[in-house]
Amino acid sequence: MTEKDLGTDTDASSLELDVEKQDQEGGVRAWSTVLGSSLIYFSTFGIINSFGFFQELYHSTYLPNTSPSTISFIGTIQILLMNLLAAPAGSLFDCYGFKWLYIASGIGTIGALLLLSLTPLTTLWQPLLIQGVLLGLAIAFGAQPALVIVGQHFFRRRALAMGIIKRLVDFNGFRDLRYTVLAVGAFITMLGMFVPYYYITTYITHTAPRSSLKPALLPTMNAASILGRILGGLTADLTGPTNLTYPLTLLSGLQCLTLWLPSTLAPSSTGGILITFSSLYGFCSGVFVAVLPVCVAQITPEEKMGGRVGAFYSFLSVAQLVGSPIAGGLISDGGQEGEKGYEGLIGFAGSTLLAGGFVIMGSRWLHDRNMRKKF
Repeated sequence: MTEKDLGTDTDASSLELDVEKQDQEGGVRAWSTVLGSSLIYFSTFGIINSFGFFQELYHSTYLPNTSPSTISFIGTIQILLMNLLAAPAGSLFDCYGFKWLYIASGIGTIGALLLLSLTPLTTLWQPLLIQGVLLGLAIAFGAQPALVIVGQHFFRRRALAMGIIKRLVDFNGFRDLRYTVLAVGAFITMLGMFVPYYYITTYITHTAPRSSLKPALLPTMNAASILGRILGGLTADLTGPTNLTYPLTLLSGLQCLTLWLPSTLAPSSTGGILITFSSLYGFCSGVFVAVLPVCVAQITPEEKMGGRVGAFYSFLSVAQLVGSPIAGGLISDGGQEGEKGYEGLIGFAGSTLLAGGFVIMGSRWLHDRNMRKKF
């Protein structure tokens, strides 16, 4: 082989390495993966975020004699399975790649939704098994690989691009006081975080049944949540993730208590307030969901990232399982037929968000008492 040929081969190899590096650190293939993973996450976790529609439908049509608190377990079981199955989903991804996981998740999701539509829903165990367990399993094995695969294309910006990488579960992170306090704060926050998503549609149905806002509130909240996740990731890069997370968590709690709670006094005339609440709360909660994993990542050694984040979210899954049912149990009977009191539910959501925000602020303070410093 001539020197010229060697030079050509070297140039070709260098070009190939440059292309590979570009793909790994934000090239066309990398951002295409981010887009594809976002669509996968939209069609899996998005179902969980939209459970408020099912909550209202089940309570008003199929299961009128079942309490809202009990019905909400259908949705919280989905969240529980998505978090608890993060480790095995990650291990299967490592062994077999994403292709078969996506195929199985897609078939499972479509099959569960078809089965749900074809089943005459007369008892609670039917939607609990089909939507809670079967659909929850399908969602888990689609959502987690969608997060993991992004990490193959990013290194310097991995935490922002994927937020979370799970396999094994490592509970040694709780030896770090900052990690423990952050986990406790996030646990308290998660008790109330999904309450507005689950009950805003039921709330408007019972308090202002003639309102035209019923179909709009939950979509508005979810759309604002998507915007919050995108802008939250960008802003956290400038301010520091924890510096952004605890103020917006506190703001979420204040929104429940100062916007949603007063609307109970005259719900039929507070349409603008409810739209405002849905927009602001969706945005702030979207930031929390997106940036919280990065808060964990910045106090975790890189080589232990997967296990520590997996343990963190396994701990939070308990709060996600019981939070919305507890809130539903606080809905009171107003005394008149069909009338319900949501003050207890809203107060629970607002107070847990405020308490959780203050505890997360305590975790930030433990790291550095200079609260203005980027972290």
